[in-house]
Amino acid sequence: MIITTIVLFLYVINAIGLWKMFEKAGIFGLWSFVPLLNVWLLFKIVYGTGIASLALLIPIINFFVILHLNYSQVRVYGQEDLLFKIISVFFPHLTRVYIGWSDLEYIGPVRSLG
Repeated sequence: MIITTIVLFLYVINAIGLWKMFEKAGIFGLWSFVPLLNVWLLFKIVYGTGIASLALLIPIINFFVILHLNYSQVRVYGQEDLLFKIISVFFPHLTRVYIGWSDLEYIGPVRSLG
């Protein structure tokens, strides 16, 4: 029961952050509450295409893809601070809330997963 509550809390925090991130990128904000679609759209914001999210289906590689996604999501909103990028790897949900509700603006996707 307690684990379910924690997971639900993190999901809601993540969705709230993604909501504002999506709006800054010109995407309908309520899509952040739709599972799988929100991941597809986050990949589209960060990498320019949602098809890159299919890399999450590959075992072991998916771990590194998520780390790179969390690291890169900061860049597409104009934040170049290395410490902030590292924090986004370890606390992606809180970073998304900060990015979404701060005055950072969406500047466009990074070039690739590499």
